[in-house]
Amino acid sequence: MSRPLAYWCCGGDLIAAHGLVLDRADAGALHGLHLDEARAAAKAGDDPARRAALRLAGELSDAVAAADRWRRAGLYAAML
Repeated sequence: MSRPLAYWCCGGDLIAAHGLVLDRADAGALHGLHLDEARAAAKAGDDPARRAALRLAGELSDAVAAADRWRRAGLYAAML
């Protein structure tokens, strides 16, 4: 069994845990926050916290990319 996702894409929307829809500005701010947490954890020597923060940053990046693909596909379909 895999762990639940904290960020995912649904039909072009970027969704965070508990069903909160994020806009691009919020996603960018959260991504920066996760990277800051990873740097701080690395400086503190806390490798599990560093890995967790990097996992969240990667998950968020993947969700943003998927949402962008959905939006582009929708625009392309509308032009047909």
